[in-house]
Amino acid sequence: MITMKKITLLILFFGNFIFAQNFTDHLIDSTTGDALSTKITDLDNDGDLDIIAAYYNEPGTTNTGKLVWYENDGSQSFTNHVIDNAINGAIYVAVVDANNDGNKDLLLNAYDGNALYLYANLGGTPISFSPKLTLDAAAIGSNYSADADFDGDNILDAVSANYGGGELAWYKWDGNISIVKNVIDAAIPAVSSVETGDLNADGNMDLVVAAGNALYWYSNNGAGNFTKNNIPASNGFNGAITAYFVDFDGDSDLDIIGSASALDEVAWFENDGNQVFTKHIVGSGVDYASYGMATDFNNDGNMDVVVSATNTNELLWFENDGTNLVFTQHVAATAATVGDSYAIDLNDIDGDGDIDVSLTAPGPNKLFWLENDYVNVVNIDDLFLFNIQYYPNPVKDTLTIQANEEIQNVKIYNMLGQLVTNQNATSTETTLDTKTLSVGAYFVKTQIKNQVFTFKIIK
Repeated sequence: MITMKKITLLILFFGNFIFAQNFTDHLIDSTTGDALSTKITDLDNDGDLDIIAAYYNEPGTTNTGKLVWYENDGSQSFTNHVIDNAINGAIYVAVVDANNDGNKDLLLNAYDGNALYLYANLGGTPISFSPKLTLDAAAIGSNYSADADFDGDNILDAVSANYGGGELAWYKWDGNISIVKNVIDAAIPAVSSVETGDLNADGNMDLVVAAGNALYWYSNNGAGNFTKNNIPASNGFNGAITAYFVDFDGDSDLDIIGSASALDEVAWFENDGNQVFTKHIVGSGVDYASYGMATDFNNDGNMDVVVSATNTNELLWFENDGTNLVFTQHVAATAATVGDSYAIDLNDIDGDGDIDVSLTAPGPNKLFWLENDYVNVVNIDDLFLFNIQYYPNPVKDTLTIQANEEIQNVKIYNMLGQLVTNQNATSTETTLDTKTLSVGAYFVKTQIKNQVFTFKIIK
């Protein structure tokens, strides 16, 4: 049994910090081979974060891939539940709500099976899942998926990157899991990943795609019709493998974080607000850079970057000095501790106010979670500068913020740096609606007298 540490951090300032940081690895599973995807979510809606993993076929076999969820008892002791153990090349899992019933369903890309599957969460205690429903039996080299409402009908749809066929497609749901496939691009070779977000701030969900040696974004007209846009700054981003939308520099528009396995590089691409991008290298020499994601690992209010260096079996994180241009490399996990490093996901697994990692190690057939042992001490003079108070934390339905000066604006970001709430204020007290926030950790940026103060909340 793992004891959850209780660390309370009242508020974070952009100033001088004293901190120590290490990661402790905790083995979740060592009995199932080749985990190639992992997700952190509260799958059973019990208030703590569970972990999901997709396992590829056992070596030399077919139809032996697995989809497994690991139930967290609230103290980070995990019980495994096999959802399906007969998948041909399970390579990626995404969390969705296909039928709008409030339960988290699962999308599964089967690379060798050339298929995209859906597993409907039937609820109950413990939860159970429907047999897999085939959304697409001709998704050649099905590799990566995500969801969003692409056509404005308030029903979440799905999108899939089908690597082997060089195809990008979205799948319309009618709320009863009736499927219509819409091909976005039938000729995009080596399409490795696809993620969603409103890049041009027009209210429609767009796409960012890693494919071949570059990144692309696809603008949505609101009806699910997409236009492909090149990102010239990403030309020569050889072996582009993942790309995510994130507001990296806090200027309220979405930037892109990407990893390039052949170039051995992780970089962020700065959006000028008009979808013109400038490339900034975060780390080079990252041997086979696989999954690269952004979060604030050390609670200083700046977006850091974590990336798996698969050929050296390391998980690296790059500390942002606050300029978004200078990064210091740190090792979060090594071959000696975890044996391998590939797919990751980020969230506050133990609920102690800092971001942890779920990590797959397909070489030694293991799944880990890495506990962020961050300890922080802030300047007490700064702490009481504006007498900022916020409560409750953890939050449920509302968050109240108070100060002795007028609060100008409050923004809430998820752990991927995506803006989820933006509220102006004109008084010394403001209340934010947090009912719709999913379980997890969030950054709250509060502007007072043109200064921005950042703290973290747990839902």
